[in-house]
Amino acid sequence: MDLKPFLHARLHALHKDLRSKRIDCYLVTKPAHIQYLLGLDSVSHFHREIFVLLRHSKTFVLHSALMALPDHVANIAGCLSLSSAAPLTATLKTIAGGNTLHTDLDNLTVTEYQQLASKLGTSIKEAPPIIDDSRQSKDRLEIHYLRQSSRITGQVMAKALKNLKIGSTELEIKNHIISLCRERGADITPEFEPIVAIGSHSAIPHHQAGSRKVSRQSVVLIDFGCQVHGYWADMTRTIKLGRPDRLFIKVENAVKLSYQAALRSILEVRNPALADQAATDSLVDSGFTAMPHTTGHGIGLQVHEPPSLNRLGAVPLTNSAVFTIEPGIYLPGKFGIRLENTLSLINGKLSTLTV
Repeated sequence: MDLKPFLHARLHALHKDLRSKRIDCYLVTKPAHIQYLLGLDSVSHFHREIFVLLRHSKTFVLHSALMALPDHVANIAGCLSLSSAAPLTATLKTIAGGNTLHTDLDNLTVTEYQQLASKLGTSIKEAPPIIDDSRQSKDRLEIHYLRQSSRITGQVMAKALKNLKIGSTELEIKNHIISLCRERGADITPEFEPIVAIGSHSAIPHHQAGSRKVSRQSVVLIDFGCQVHGYWADMTRTIKLGRPDRLFIKVENAVKLSYQAALRSILEVRNPALADQAATDSLVDSGFTAMPHTTGHGIGLQVHEPPSLNRLGAVPLTNSAVFTIEPGIYLPGKFGIRLENTLSLINGKLSTLTV
């Protein structure tokens, strides 16, 4: 698909929202927001190399002279190179003048804020969550990428489970999953490495893979997702090698019932808080305690992004929302079971993307 029509549409909608809120100047600093507006596969979280400045219906890309931009960026924005001779603050002062600068304050360090305030000599305010809100409703290009990452994630999950061998360590399985994803043209980055948890480790929701080995009676939990053009999937499966005992079957059935309860709630009312409540009530009705994490989360350019399927999620899911459902039960010292898929809600139809 051609990127440019989608990027023009995103920027047009954003400028329209800014005008309605009487915001003349918005400096975008969040990496995922910049990816979304410019159609970039990645933006560094560690180096301030690129910013987007929205000023009077015009879009400027302010970027380090040390980086190269994809050709399509010049077709949607004016590109200005930053250097020691032309630093960010001086460039901002030239374009923004004395106008109030709105920006992502929660993404600035104290030092960065102080530098902006002292050099610009103007008021700096928190930008409203316009881009966060826009990103909750995925366009056709985003859905296309999310389906790709979900399909590859499902394929790799099936192969990883099929290839489980007695004696393999958690680390070996994790590295095998990463290799399988990359063989298929997808990627996995350090901030979201696969969770591989064997035995009692599966009762630790965010266990870090280690040297524990698969045995003939192991419970194995695998949670991961791959990335395609910056868009993530997320999927969790838990299996029992050998013959499952009564406790494992009871827990597995309870998790599946909780998952189905969340699905039904979303189809009926599309309310994240009620979906979370339905999943939790189902677990309690099965004789277990509430899970120590939310029922699910939005997913896209970030593995965890709005909306969160928790008790505070009062805003209904938007059309073309993509999110996960991931109920789990964790029995410390024994095992845990989590079931997770990435799903889309488009025109009232709920579809499972990770299969």
